[in-house]
Amino acid sequence: MEIYIIRHGETYWNAKKRIQGFSDIELNNNGIELAKHTGERLADTEFDYVYSSPLKRAHKTAELVTQNRYEIIDDDRLKEICLGDYEGRVMSEIGEEFKKFFDAPEEFVPVNGERFEEVILRTKDFFDKVIIPLEGKADRVLIASHAAAIKCMLSWIKKVDVKDLWCGPFIKNCAISIVELKNGQLQLKEEGIIL
Repeated sequence: MEIYIIRHGETYWNAKKRIQGFSDIELNNNGIELAKHTGERLADTEFDYVYSSPLKRAHKTAELVTQNRYEIIDDDRLKEICLGDYEGRVMSEIGEEFKKFFDAPEEFVPVNGERFEEVILRTKDFFDKVIIPLEGKADRVLIASHAAAIKCMLSWIKKVDVKDLWCGPFIKNCAISIVELKNGQLQLKEEGIIL
């Protein structure tokens, strides 16, 4: 079984380098076009199930990419990392304070937010309870989520420590990672590709 994991299209806050986390921000025009373009490239790709973070930017991306051909099942475990008091702030304003997010994710503890370890556990729980049981019942699944949440998923699939969470390519807007599920084992085939 193939699992396509896509990051949402660009939002108004992405364009302004504003921290989103759980904040429910809409796609901007560029984000809509990115998702439509990706949908055109995937027009001949069939999915048995489509799952999404319930946040608008991910759910709308799933709609546009699948061209509304499928029911989209929202799941809170696919939400972006909650960044608490950082949300809504511009990255350049909090440079040093926010540095550990990328440079030392194992030490990053946002006030009123989540640690990366918590996101790793909830995304793994989603895979264990929803995706793994689909083996033999589905050929291909699409998951729409967020950059940090996707990196958390991939970190445990690749079996890397939290400190190496950001290794590999950055997950750009509408980038796709492809994971294969075979005999109960997950293997990363592609990471962060743009179609």
